[in-house]
Amino acid sequence: MVLVGGLVAAAYAPGRATAAAGPATDGRSAERQESSQAEFSAAHREWLQVVGFIIEDREKAVFEGLGTEWQRQRFIAEFWRRRDPLPVTPENEFYIEHMRRWTYAEDVLGRDTPTPGWRTDRGRVYIVNGPPFKVHRYPNTGELWPLEVWEYRDTPKGGMPSFYQIIFFKPRLFSEWRLYSPSVDGPEGLVIGTPMDVGRIDFRRLATQYPIVFTAAQRVAAGYSALDSEVVIARTMVPLPPPRPFVFATGGEAEAKFLSAGPLPLAIEAIGFVHDELEGYVDLTVEVLPTAATFVELDAVAMANYEVELEITSPAAGTWREPGGQLVVRIPLDEFEAVRDLPIVYRKRLWLLPGDYRVRALLREAATERIGAAEVEVTVPAASDLVVGSPQLFYVTEGGRDDWNDIIPWVGRAIRRGYPVSCLVPVALAGVAVGGVGVLPAGLEIDYRIRQAGVTVWRDSWAGTPPGRRGQDAWEVVRVLHVEALPVGSYDLEVSARLRAGGNPPIDLGVVGRRKIEIVDEFLPFARIMPLRREGIDRARGHHQIGQQLLRRDDFEAAGKHFQAAVRLEPQITAYQVDAAKTLLLGGDLKMAAFFLDAALQREPRNAEAWATHGVLRVRQADFDGAIEAYQRSLDLAPGTPAIYNGLAESYLSTGQTERALVALEQSLEINPEQQQVRELRDRLRGDGAH
Repeated sequence: MVLVGGLVAAAYAPGRATAAAGPATDGRSAERQESSQAEFSAAHREWLQVVGFIIEDREKAVFEGLGTEWQRQRFIAEFWRRRDPLPVTPENEFYIEHMRRWTYAEDVLGRDTPTPGWRTDRGRVYIVNGPPFKVHRYPNTGELWPLEVWEYRDTPKGGMPSFYQIIFFKPRLFSEWRLYSPSVDGPEGLVIGTPMDVGRIDFRRLATQYPIVFTAAQRVAAGYSALDSEVVIARTMVPLPPPRPFVFATGGEAEAKFLSAGPLPLAIEAIGFVHDELEGYVDLTVEVLPTAATFVELDAVAMANYEVELEITSPAAGTWREPGGQLVVRIPLDEFEAVRDLPIVYRKRLWLLPGDYRVRALLREAATERIGAAEVEVTVPAASDLVVGSPQLFYVTEGGRDDWNDIIPWVGRAIRRGYPVSCLVPVALAGVAVGGVGVLPAGLEIDYRIRQAGVTVWRDSWAGTPPGRRGQDAWEVVRVLHVEALPVGSYDLEVSARLRAGGNPPIDLGVVGRRKIEIVDEFLPFARIMPLRREGIDRARGHHQIGQQLLRRDDFEAAGKHFQAAVRLEPQITAYQVDAAKTLLLGGDLKMAAFFLDAALQREPRNAEAWATHGVLRVRQADFDGAIEAYQRSLDLAPGTPAIYNGLAESYLSTGQTERALVALEQSLEINPEQQQVRELRDRLRGDGAH
């Protein structure tokens, strides 16, 4: 059986696309299906505890009925998204607050009790309702059992008074805190003593001495009877309903595919460059068109938030995905009208090997759940070709000099009338790189034209030897465009380039980029200005991404060199160590692979990929029991990866546990039914391969 090589080289390759998944259709027995549904991972059992007080009954029923860990993982993501009160922000405020409450209940409210804090009465009320406005504590009066009066004000729940108090008390020494009931416990239940002592309690004196306690002991708020108070207390145990309806589909195939189109229009541009050490890269720009962007008002700020995902296709390496992160825009409301027509711009650098690529970008708008996709074809050159990038616009802050200290990046296109603007054009020569930027010929010329309604209304040009400034990975021609005399209006900036070589005719490089400019009267868009930060090339990230592509091409030796270079540059990043270990395993260097994995797990003991790779190492060392333990640890942390189930099956077979191997293979095929080799192995083990 050959599973380990594929496990390391393909299924565990970083940045891989998630396999299309769906429910198995091979007639698995009902008994085995029930077993699979009952076998939660440790992480999912813990999750059910964390959400025990806020999960709805139908949600829990759906979650417990899901057939695979991968489906449960998808369910959890949707569970939190459904409760996000402000989808437009990059954070899920509900999740953050819930986990803060959970942690407080565990660490503080469970401190003096053997019961976990979240299980106590105080823990549940705190998790569901949040911290009280004020707490009145009576730890040791000598007359009353230890008690606390929690005071709440203006809670968002319906049917609750604007001000109410509830009591927690410990009715016997060393007992746990209990939620007080006016009807069941009564005021006498708060007083130290036995039932025989009730007739001798001086309630008048105690009520005078502890007025807050005995007011709350009779009713939660003014005007509420004991029965009404019980209703209010019961409602403290009920969470607010989620703001969005419950929608969850158990199928996985459609959700796993990259969406091809959507109602959110985008514009996309990509330019490929060569780099001397890291092969090459693509600078990607995606714009959400101004007519399509949705802003939400939040705390005097207009905010838009997009989740970004990228899909890259290469004839040599196939298709894979890169996480794009989030695109978040915040604009003060008093500036919003002036910039509402400007596009939202997303920029990303992709480190790629020379070759042809198709790059697709998918953006999901958090406020509306709309999805937009756009794609572009781009070539990363491998020969000595002059590459001129598209222009970037900047404000000139003082002196009007072509100096990096005097400009700051500008993300919009509105310019205040009477102000100059600076334009940067990146230029690189492939194949003769020196320090990653190349040595450029002396005859480069760049023309700048501003047009209005197709007519040129302003023009400038640049020629120099060499270009204006040598940047981190390209030459950067920075030119101040003195457009102070242009009136208010909409314009198009067009940048073109040509190359003069000796006495030969000039080589026309054509238009390298266009940008729209809006000249306005009394506006300088501070919301779209950020201090310029010239950061060095992220060479470690570049080595890692190049190594991933080489791994997809089965060039393990070259991939290993790049992964180890990434570790040398950034030894604190666990992913770099894990990927270096994978290629070392493929090369047979088990000792160095173990070194990298030990370092990764010491830094990040809950890293699922490190544990999975550790399982491969144990298989190579013929320690199959150790491999089983490592794979199980990985599945507990990140269920839903077919390759880990495959590795687990191999380890079970190596120890003679055929039935367990079959279960693991079934789970792998449930997630990705297209694994023909795994299906054939499953069928042979079941004895029905001939059918």
